[in-house]
Amino acid sequence: MEIWLDTIDKGAIEKAKECGLLHGITTNPTILSESALPAEECLEDLLTLFSGPIAVQVTLRSVTEMIEQGKDLYDFSSRLLIKIPVTEEGVQAIYHLTQLGIPVMATTIFEPIQALMAIQAGATYLAPYFSHMGEKALSTCLSIQKMLNPRCKLLVAALNTPEQVAQCAEAGFAAVTLKAALFKQCLTAPSQTLDHLTRFESAWAKAPPSQLLIAPQYIQ
Repeated sequence: MEIWLDTIDKGAIEKAKECGLLHGITTNPTILSESALPAEECLEDLLTLFSGPIAVQVTLRSVTEMIEQGKDLYDFSSRLLIKIPVTEEGVQAIYHLTQLGIPVMATTIFEPIQALMAIQAGATYLAPYFSHMGEKALSTCLSIQKMLNPRCKLLVAALNTPEQVAQCAEAGFAAVTLKAALFKQCLTAPSQTLDHLTRFESAWAKAPPSQLLIAPQYIQ
C-alpha cells in the first residue's frame, strides 16, 4: 500500500523519507494556505525536498478554469498530479485533462457513483474522504474498489486513526494519505513494545560480555 503524506510539513516529509515510507505528497487549498510562502514557492520547495509525485488541487470551479489551472500546474512540473473535485464540471475537466495526458486525482468523493464517473472520465487516482462518511466509510470504499480498472488507483484520504489506516491496508486499498500527526501516531510504538524493550535491556545487562552484540560506544 502506498503511503502519501497530506501535509507540507518538512519535518514529517523528511521522516517519512528516512523510513523509506513516502510514495507521494497530497495538498489542498487549505494546506497550501497555511504556508507563509506563495503557492509557487511552497511547491518549488516540496519538489526540491521530495522526488516523487505531489498532488495539487485546482481552486476554481468552472470547467474552463479548472482545465487552464490544471494545464498551468502540469507545465509548472510534470510531477504534479492535478486534484479535481468530482462535480459535474469536475468530471468534464478530468476528461479533458486526461485526454491531454495530464494525470488527475479525483477528490472530495463521498459516494460510489462519483467514483464511477471519475473512473470513466480517466482519473488516475480516486480520493474518498473516509472519516467524513461515517459508518458507511469502509463499505463505500470497498464498493469503489470493485469499480477500478488497471489505470486507476484508490487513495483513501481523511483518515483519523492508525486503526483506520490498518483497515485500509487489510482491505487491499492501493494507497492512503496521512496528516503529519497521524503519520507520527502510526510510527509511535505501543507501551507494550517499550515495556518489552526495557525487559530485554535489563536481562542483557546481566549477560556475559559479547563481541558481536556490543554497545556502539565500545566499538573501536
